[in-house]
Amino acid sequence: MSTELWIASTAACGEELVERARIAARTLETSTARREHGLRPATDSLAAVRRAGLFAMTVPRASGGAGATLRTQVRVITELGQRCPSTAWTTALSAALKTVCTSVFPEAAREVLFADRDALVCGSATPLRAHGEPTGYGFSISGRWQALTGCEDSAWTVLAVPVLAEGQPILHCPALVSTRDLTVEHPRHTIRMAGTDSHTLVAQDVVVPPAHVLSSASAAVRAPDSPAGATAQLGIAVVMLAPLLGAARGIRRAMEAAAACRLLDSATGRVLRVADALDARLLRALASSVFLPAQERACLRAELVSATQECREIAERLLEPHDLGRFAPATSLPLIRHDLAALAHLPQFSPHTIAADFVGLLFGPGTAWTSSRTR
Repeated sequence: MSTELWIASTAACGEELVERARIAARTLETSTARREHGLRPATDSLAAVRRAGLFAMTVPRASGGAGATLRTQVRVITELGQRCPSTAWTTALSAALKTVCTSVFPEAAREVLFADRDALVCGSATPLRAHGEPTGYGFSISGRWQALTGCEDSAWTVLAVPVLAEGQPILHCPALVSTRDLTVEHPRHTIRMAGTDSHTLVAQDVVVPPAHVLSSASAAVRAPDSPAGATAQLGIAVVMLAPLLGAARGIRRAMEAAAACRLLDSATGRVLRVADALDARLLRALASSVFLPAQERACLRAELVSATQECREIAERLLEPHDLGRFAPATSLPLIRHDLAALAHLPQFSPHTIAADFVGLLFGPGTAWTSSRTR
């Protein structure tokens, strides 16, 4: 297929997905369902997203999915986030992880994963006393992984598994693991969104097939501080910011306020510009030029951080003067506000990331940033 035909077909598919998201968003439950399901995503909400085919939007076309661009993902997730940021966050994380799986795992693992292209996928990069080691049958993993959004409704999870050398972790290798082989722990205290089912998964000598674990050499190439890993992390951040953008839109709509239009348009424009820049690079990428230069990555990340700050300002302008108790339970506004606050405090959207990026450019990769540098 020529580049022109690919762009045209992708655009048409994107518009269809966005329209499906608008329809699905009307059925998303945010208040009563969350309480009834003990902070799990509402069953009806997940079913609506699944019926719309949105859990398959980042599955490659060759595997029966939509192969959606980042721009389309942002628009779809923003539509969902206007009604329920928690459902949007669960959808966004699953979409991002399926993109990761497509790029890092071999065909054998992708065939198993995409056998049900509408399955939900969760993931965690925060292992706790966890490790993995090769065995004669694959890779044996044990330990705990925290903050897995949607883990009780997911069929698969992508875990960062520390590989040990002389008893010390030397590298984190992504592993694709069936959640049926793991158990769920419910921590007493955790900071999370209201209905994301973010718990801990526990593995005890679980054997993972070799094709489901990224090799140490490949993991090193794709580590977060590598050019490939940093570019991939930026793409994930774009998708992860879309629920926040949706939450800000939901607040403005619920308050019927025109005052925040300029901020909202600015934040939307920033996120879409970053998505378009990454989509354009992926479209024309060659094997020798897949990754964004460090300076361009830093500038694009600054756009995302600025968009985050604008979304927070929308909430502060529109909600702080009001007693939100009078909106509940007639509307979902208090829950949307809670979700927006949780999203806005994620570390990847902190202004400190901009300082760290530009310190790395000035003083070299790996240079630590501290506030004393600014004094």
